[in-house]
Amino acid sequence: MSSQCLVDAARQSCSTSPVELKLGEAGVTLSSHQADTSGCGLPRAPWTIKTSQGQRVNITLVDFGWEEVGIQNSHGNLYGYVVERSLGMNTTFCGGGNKESHVYLSASSEVEISVVPRDRRQTSSAFLLVATSNLYNKSKAKEFFSLFKYFNGFYMF
Repeated sequence: MSSQCLVDAARQSCSTSPVELKLGEAGVTLSSHQADTSGCGLPRAPWTIKTSQGQRVNITLVDFGWEEVGIQNSHGNLYGYVVERSLGMNTTFCGGGNKESHVYLSASSEVEISVVPRDRRQTSSAFLLVATSNLYNKSKAKEFFSLFKYFNGFYMF
């Protein structure tokens, strides 16, 4: 698998500034576990995803709790937000629906992602966010989904 994970996020110290990640050919994979254990990606220190000027950021959710039934808002279990500051756009991403779902395709080359803290999420299910640039979009989410099927529900964070 050629995707780049956020390296040692649990060791990274996140205070109140965004964590900047540059998208290249490999894309970037972010997880709820990384946010929960490191604080990186939470609202006080969101992940800022950047790609080359003129390119767009594509974000896909791989939901490990897709079958979970529980208290949900009108869209499902709220996992977090994608913000495109240059346009003033704010979009939620939620779980409890499909195993894999498209979250957002930016109009610019930069977005911020923040995850709802675990103690405020309505579910303890884990999830991945796969961010790719439309320049290099080689369906990274499909690679992760096939990995998900391999673990067949035994994948634990």
